[in-house]
Amino acid sequence: MASQSVTIALEGTPTVAEFVVAVGNWQKLLDAIARDEGVSIQWVVEALDTSSAVVTARGETNDLPALERATVAYLDVAREVATGRTPAQYASEVRGLISILNGRVHSLKFETADGDITIAQRGAEPVEVATPAAYGAVEGRVQTLIGRGRLRFVLYDRLFDKAVSCYLTPGQEDIMRNAWGRIATVEGLVTRDANTGRPLTVRQVTRVTPRDDIPSNSWRRARGTLTGLGDEPAEATIRRLRDTQ
Repeated sequence: MASQSVTIALEGTPTVAEFVVAVGNWQKLLDAIARDEGVSIQWVVEALDTSSAVVTARGETNDLPALERATVAYLDVAREVATGRTPAQYASEVRGLISILNGRVHSLKFETADGDITIAQRGAEPVEVATPAAYGAVEGRVQTLIGRGRLRFVLYDRLFDKAVSCYLTPGQEDIMRNAWGRIATVEGLVTRDANTGRPLTVRQVTRVTPRDDIPSNSWRRARGTLTGLGDEPAEATIRRLRDTQ
């Protein structure tokens, strides 16, 4: 059975009610796309990531070409919405998704292994948010690892503490050895929020370098670095140094 994943991220601080509305309309959109492709796809929750509400669903079907067309269409629909040309057959589902862009939820990110489209509300119309990409590195803690289809893992970056989707190409599985749960530096093509610089995705990953965690009480090791002073009060130290001149 073929499987391939799609992701939606609610950027901001959604309430439970807003999350339920978004996921319900997201499911309806996925089902409508599958019907247009003439295939029955079961969408199974593959990952739920905190900070921004990020949901990844795995499509399961015996028709791999149709599943691939459906995931391509998923991004195509998002791109059309971002340019103000919502396909009529998906208008109801799209309106339901866009309705949660209320300030608390400031954007929606539609994502697959091949790309992502971020949509925000500007006045009465949804628009695409610029997400420039350049080769670079992101450091954070490796959390979710998904090994079906293309290998995807989630990194919580150390600066913003937000989920960053990272995609490996087939054959790169070994570079994730012993990385789960650890601080790591991920190098590759990084897309970022144009306003904040926050990393959103890393594709074409070239290297994953695990780092040793710094113990929370490591500062205590500095005690005794200056030897010979003991517990001498500061004023006594100053007086002794002055008297030796």
